[in-house]
Amino acid sequence: MCKESDQNKQIELLGTARTTGMKIGILKVLYCITTFFSLFMVAWIVIFPSSWLMGRSDFHDHIVNEAFIKTYDGTQVPPGTVTKYAGHSLIQFTHILPGAIWAGAIPFQLHPTMRQ
Repeated sequence: MCKESDQNKQIELLGTARTTGMKIGILKVLYCITTFFSLFMVAWIVIFPSSWLMGRSDFHDHIVNEAFIKTYDGTQVPPGTVTKYAGHSLIQFTHILPGAIWAGAIPFQLHPTMRQ
């Protein structure tokens, strides 16, 4: 009888370990996906199309014009999304650039080590 009770406890612990392992695995996958999207957003803001540069760099404006405005057919991101802050320096530096910092901070906010 004692052996049967021990076996039941071992089976219960094994089931708990599997469930915990699955949860940890799912959390790791979700963390990787979230990190990818966070880095994508930082790249979108800072590197290309980087709407914070609109109106500040002729070269950048030319590339955006060629890549977004001239080729726009209604199926991709509307050009107005990228060009709407051109010439609005205050908004570019107080709204768009802090957005890159916020997006870059997300993986650190979600990482278990940083949250302890």
